[in-house]
Amino acid sequence: YIIVSLIVCFLLADQNIIAPLLNPMAEEFNLTAIERDRILAAELNIPFVLVGGLTSLLVGWAADSVNRKALLCGLVLFSEIACFATLLVTDISGLFVTRSFSGIAIGGIYPLTFSLIGDWFPAHERGKALSFTLILATIGFLLGQILSASIGPFLGFRAVFAIVAAPNLILAPLFFFTTKEPVRAAKEELVQQAAVA
Repeated sequence: YIIVSLIVCFLLADQNIIAPLLNPMAEEFNLTAIERDRILAAELNIPFVLVGGLTSLLVGWAADSVNRKALLCGLVLFSEIACFATLLVTDISGLFVTRSFSGIAIGGIYPLTFSLIGDWFPAHERGKALSFTLILATIGFLLGQILSASIGPFLGFRAVFAIVAAPNLILAPLFFFTTKEPVRAAKEELVQQAAVA
């Protein structure tokens, strides 16, 4: 549970990295102020959100029937490798691709996390468990902005994406190899009563 919460934290760290670095990125890609605002602040988010939204629907459906541990690990690794690959981006098109692929895990993390927490905790403890995870999500969002604003001007925007992706390249396999897939609905009272009867 702690590992998944940390994965959520670092996964959300890349959501708003671009905001503090709009001007240096615009200079690097030779964008005017109007192009900067239109492309980097608006258009770049469209495929990220669309891919994430579609993924959320698909993963929400899949979370009811497939191995959630493997699905979470696969989505996170795929997205974080894409985020890390921002190191190789040389133009706006490449940035659109890496951001789109990063949206995959963002879309899938919530249905998977909520499903897992539902099976790890009994009903009377789920609110606390979700609260902890969502606090870490907020911290991750803030962490990304702080890193972007503090080290981005020195190392460049590409390095910030790689830095926030790196922890999950370790945490996702750690989760996969150290965590058992919980039994579905095992923490539900009616299921527990039926098992005793």
